[in-house]
Amino acid sequence: MKVDLTAHFERYITEKIASGRYESASEVLREALRQMEEREQREEPVGLQEKITAGLATPVRRVTASGWRSKWKKGMALAERLRTAQQRAA
Repeated sequence: MKVDLTAHFERYITEKIASGRYESASEVLREALRQMEEREQREEPVGLQEKITAGLATPVRRVTASGWRSKWKKGMALAERLRTAQQRAA
């Protein structure tokens, strides 16, 4: 994979390596991506709350058994992602 960076970010990465905290540019980028991923996972429950609120405001309609199963599976998948994120953070 080739990544093009601005001069600003090239200097920033060089400074991080020079500080001794990181040994390579790859290490700096991995840390940045890890932090981005963690931030996105923390923000996800906020989006879920907004969806729940919007759903509660929506008029009631019939839901089939297969519809409930689909929603249950999505909820379980979200719960698993949240558990995984919490385990990584611990």
